[in-house]
Amino acid sequence: MGHYPLYVTQYLVDQLNKHPDWKINLEIEPQTWDLVQSNTPEAYNAFKALFEDQSVNGRIAYSNPEYGQSYMWISLAKA
Repeated sequence: MGHYPLYVTQYLVDQLNKHPDWKINLEIEPQTWDLVQSNTPEAYNAFKALFEDQSVNGRIAYSNPEYGQSYMWISLAKA
């Protein structure tokens, strides 16, 4: 399993708060969320609060690896 370092969730929260015009797209494995939730619950909850807005004004798009990977089309288009 390839998890990102535990500081990354808080880093994402900090950067989104610092740059309110940013929108991001993530593809993160479910096991990583489990690890983050159990080891850095404050960062997990802060990220979850930002992620809850799934309206047109939402800032975070999430592509679950079970359903598709957002970058795959780019690599297929170049093939």
